[in-house]
Amino acid sequence: VQETDLWQGGPCMPSRICCVHTLRLTTLLTAALLAVASVFATPSGLAPTCMADELAWHDSLESALEQSHTTGKPILAIFTGSDWCPHCKTLEASVLKSTSFREWAEANVVLLEIDMPQVGISREVRVARSRVCHTYGIRSFPSVVLIDQEGTAVFKDSGYTGQSAPLWIDMVAKHLPERSNAVAGKPPVQSTYR
Repeated sequence: VQETDLWQGGPCMPSRICCVHTLRLTTLLTAALLAVASVFATPSGLAPTCMADELAWHDSLESALEQSHTTGKPILAIFTGSDWCPHCKTLEASVLKSTSFREWAEANVVLLEIDMPQVGISREVRVARSRVCHTYGIRSFPSVVLIDQEGTAVFKDSGYTGQSAPLWIDMVAKHLPERSNAVAGKPPVQSTYR
């Protein structure tokens, strides 16, 4: 058997094989460099994530009530139509994703989002969320309801008129029940956005 028959490509084939080996080596080195870079990119050695800045939102009233009982904080329920309601999208972008809202919410409330999109949820989920809307008399989106540990609404507001995050937070904060802030002997957290 001649060498050219062995490679089935004539005398050019060995250089192609070298190119393949070079490509494999380059790919392995690139992967190794990316792995090392990701370790040094964050102090913990974990890959960076955007979720570090995100708030935890409940999507069921029952789980929000359970956390409310555990933490002593009231529930801030946002009723929204995420894929069709323009004012809901503006509220989310202007207030709910702001740093000031995140800091205030982490210290003061349990978050509940009741989303009623046009598509993307099952009939069973839609019915369950509709019951929560009915319970709190929600007829328009966006709506916000502050709910105490017993499940009673203590404040309700509908619509969003473009307030800044600090103004919107103050609108809600002045209705926080006193006992909801007294968690584990800590003094109440007052709003600093007045």
